[in-house]
Amino acid sequence: MRVGKKIPLRRRKMQGISIFGTVLGVIFAILFLVSLTGIRMIQEYQKAVIFRLGRCVGAKGPGLFYIIPFIDRCVVVDMRVTKILIEKQEVLTKDKVSAKIDAVEFLRVIKPEDSIIKVDNFLAAVHQLALSALRDVVGRHDLSDVLSDRDTINKEIQKHVEKMALEWGIEIKGIEIKDVEIPDNFKRAMAAKAEAKQEAEAREIKANAELTATKVLSEVAALIRDNPFILELRKLQAYEKIGTEQNTMIMVDLNNNSGSTGSGLTALAAALAEVRSKLASVQPPAPKTAGK
Repeated sequence: MRVGKKIPLRRRKMQGISIFGTVLGVIFAILFLVSLTGIRMIQEYQKAVIFRLGRCVGAKGPGLFYIIPFIDRCVVVDMRVTKILIEKQEVLTKDKVSAKIDAVEFLRVIKPEDSIIKVDNFLAAVHQLALSALRDVVGRHDLSDVLSDRDTINKEIQKHVEKMALEWGIEIKGIEIKDVEIPDNFKRAMAAKAEAKQEAEAREIKANAELTATKVLSEVAALIRDNPFILELRKLQAYEKIGTEQNTMIMVDLNNNSGSTGSGLTALAAALAEVRSKLASVQPPAPKTAGK
């Protein structure tokens, strides 16, 4: 029976050291690879909220940063302005009119830690808050105000929403009502009301104009009564205007009971007759015959 050779003690020690070194190298390689998983990179418009063993230790980024693997956890938050569409809601206005209103909301995260810690899904929370504010604010206004004064309605809704949103680290940039849909019968009634209002305003303007004209005419009549010669001057101005046009006949009313004014007009008529007779006596030159 053959007996195996015994391995020398020194050789066995060398083999143990070699195995231990191999295992140690593998462990270090694994640790190195695991440490590489802690490298994170986020964009310029993002922030990473870091949780270490469940506790928030702040926000990092943008760019490259490192977290401890299996100990730290990061939640990335978008810091850009985000829009939320508020779907069409049926709202009852103050004057008991049912209207369907939709809007759009613009918001931005200013404190990423609060937006993650203080509220679950801040986008959904702000959306529901805007829906409630829309119903509440529109319900306190008449339909005419909602249609004609949207800026005031938008500011009231924004003020109502941002009061709570700021506690969540969110800034409301603006809320805009997009469309207001009302029943057809109310559209016809509002159109008839607007038409009646415009007609009433037109009649009022016309009546005011007639009243002003009447006052002016009464003042002119009083002035002519005190000084009758003004009327004669107006007649002469009218004759002058007619004389500049291509007229074949001018009729002048010489009947006047104003004393000296009537005699003045009679003298004027005589002078015009004399000028006309002199012009008629003047013979125009005979036209030249061609060829002479």
